[in-house]
Amino acid sequence: MLRHYLLVLILLVSICACDKSEETDISNIQLLEITAISETEVLLKWSASSADFTQLFAEVSTLSGFNELEKQIEIDDISNTTMLFSDLSGATKYYFRLRGIRSDASEVISDVKSVRTIYTLDAVSFQTSDGLSIAGSLSYLSSIESKKPAVIFMHEMGAFVNGWKASEVVLKLVAKGYVCLVIDFRGHGNSTPIDDIGILFTNKELLVLDLEAALGFLKAHPQVDPQRFALAGASLGAIMAVAGNAYEEVKVSVAVSGVRDGIFQISANNKLRAVLYVVGELDVHPQQNVNFLEEAQAMYEMSSQPKKLVVVPGASAHGTSLLSSESLNTEIVDWIDTEMN
Repeated sequence: MLRHYLLVLILLVSICACDKSEETDISNIQLLEITAISETEVLLKWSASSADFTQLFAEVSTLSGFNELEKQIEIDDISNTTMLFSDLSGATKYYFRLRGIRSDASEVISDVKSVRTIYTLDAVSFQTSDGLSIAGSLSYLSSIESKKPAVIFMHEMGAFVNGWKASEVVLKLVAKGYVCLVIDFRGHGNSTPIDDIGILFTNKELLVLDLEAALGFLKAHPQVDPQRFALAGASLGAIMAVAGNAYEEVKVSVAVSGVRDGIFQISANNKLRAVLYVVGELDVHPQQNVNFLEEAQAMYEMSSQPKKLVVVPGASAHGTSLLSSESLNTEIVDWIDTEMN
């Protein structure tokens, strides 16, 4: 019986000690909400409960691990629970946290929340010379008033949704100041339907009409520099990205999982230059008797400098499916930005 009472007493003492500990250390910071309110501004809301915070900092980074800080702002009035972060970049994903310093010099760090700053995204459509409607989505930063270079993104055969739409490549280029147009070829997405999309393989002149309509639309847009274009395509779209290299205003191209057939459709004298070829190492279609690595290597050999071939090791993924790689997305963005400038 005595042993039983002793155990109960020990348990009660432990519970009281835990309660006292929780009451003693009440320092807490909670990041409640972050809201992008413009291309360059984000509003933070938080709660901070502590009697002994001597300093409170709001920190922002483009890296989730906060290896590098974009900004660190000391909050003068610790009783404040909101702050407007300004002078940020549009279409950019930012990570935010709060860091409090207590009187004993120890730190309390809040949870991390992220938000992407705002950018303009318009649904657009325009006519081809043979009377069809081509649909697309147009993304850019309205806060940049000068004319910007433009990039046209083209998709694979049979894609109902252009895989470039959801890619980080588009958003990273918008953040750098590019106007990005993601289009649907005829017979795809919200563009004019056609009886048989297979005709696009045998008659690539139809794809040329779609691409020329996209170029014409962008050249008339007030945000676009009509002499500075890049083309990025996957599979069927890659053919047009390389073929469109023949246009004088096209300064750089990206071809993901492309083939040689049709790349001289626009001009037989196309001198391929400034092309980045991307391919999965194991991307082979036996039914079509196509080895996409061999095709990329052949096109690379045909091209003049500057040129680049990126082979994704061990990958059998095709077209925009390769864009799940963050490092590859960055390589595509860097290639366009470097060669455009």
